[in-house]
Amino acid sequence: AVGAATAAQQQRDSQESLHTKEKLLEKENLDAILSRGETIIKILSSQVGKNKMELSENCKKLGTVDEEVETAEEEVETADEEVETADEEVETAEEEVETAD
Repeated sequence: AVGAATAAQQQRDSQESLHTKEKLLEKENLDAILSRGETIIKILSSQVGKNKMELSENCKKLGTVDEEVETAEEEVETADEEVETADEEVETAEEEVETAD
């Protein structure tokens, strides 16, 4: 009976040791997963920061382009007015030539 009790106790001790090892291995796996997750978060955060800077630079460039387009539109409008004025001057000169004839 003592031998059977000892064998049963050794069986329980062995199972407990195995269970402890499984829990330890599970914790190590979870720690490794957590570490990889933290590394991925750092990489993504860095990339997001770079993307924000690039977006900011692109917005500045776009603002400059918008200003250049607005300036060009104003220049075209001024040129149109100058052409219209020149047309009126030609028309007036033609009328003066007709009147002189």
